Amino acid sequence: PATQRQGVEVQAEYAMPGLSVYANYALIDATFQFTGTLSSPNNPLANPDGSIDIRPGNKLPLVPEHQFKIGFDYMITPIWRFGANLAAYSSSYFRGDESNINPKLPAYYTVNLNSSVQLTDNTQVFLLITNLFNNRYANFGTFLEREANFANRFVLNDPRTTTLVQPLAS
Repeated sequence: PATQRQGVEVQAEYAMPGLSVYANYALIDATFQFTGTLSSPNNPLANPDGSIDIRPGNKLPLVPEHQFKIGFDYMITPIWRFGANLAAYSSSYFRGDESNINPKLPAYYTVNLNSSVQLTDNTQVFLLITNLFNNRYANFGTFLEREANFANRFVLNDPRTTTLVQPLAS
């Protein structure tokens, strides 16, 4: 019923002919501002009726409190550009854990590279490599249904489900 999103974002950029460098930091305080209950029947620590208790100050799920990005672009020649960036995110709560009672998703970072060659005024060849170090971190999480159809066939020790960041790709 009531949420609050507040924070600070700071960005710096330096540019000179052939080189640009940037850094960005965001502090995000996204919280609930009410006392009550929400339905979360798949949360393993939910009340017996499938509800969870919310208090003012509980963090909104899936919103990392800290986000940091840094990168550069460099003109190797007048037609060839190369760049790299790093993006880092702090931990966040799973979707369905608005009460903040379960362990968080871990913090993660990813490094990306890009390069381009301007062949003509209208033709450019571009290369993008994402997740250069092939980090295997989850950036989304929720809880598996307690009464899932396949639950009777498999022993589930952990109801948490996650989505991993994109693996190394180009």
